[in-house]
Amino acid sequence: MDRTMEGTLDQVTAIFGRLEKLIIDHQRQLQASQEALHAAREREEAQFKQAMVAMFHEHQQRMEAALRPAIVRAWQIVAAVAGVLVLLLAGGMLLLKQTNDRLNAAQARADAAEVKAEVMEASRHVEITSCGGRPCIRLDKDASTWKSKGSEYILVDGK
Repeated sequence: MDRTMEGTLDQVTAIFGRLEKLIIDHQRQLQASQEALHAAREREEAQFKQAMVAMFHEHQQRMEAALRPAIVRAWQIVAAVAGVLVLLLAGGMLLLKQTNDRLNAAQARADAAEVKAEVMEASRHVEITSCGGRPCIRLDKDASTWKSKGSEYILVDGK
């Protein structure tokens, strides 16, 4: 019986040895499979990233192509508005200049009218007549005189 037990033990030991060898083979295959899966996953992730980058660039190019006419149109509108504003500014400046010229002309006419009014007021106090076909006025010989711009003037007073 000892021999049978020994034979059985040898068989069981051989079976355990094969089983251990089988488990080690399965562990190696599992490790190899995990490494293969990991490598495949990394390749797929890299391909996915490249595909996403390519899609992003394509989408960006499409958006730029779609927006380019709108951007050009917007710049055209901005330029047109700027041109209109420049024209309005130039027109306003022209109107201001014209108004200023008219104001200066009116001021000059008012000054001239004021001088004429002063002369008319003064002429009411002066007696003008003709002396041998030439105009002359009667002056008071005792009146004081003023000099201005190389000429001599006498205050005209109707008294």
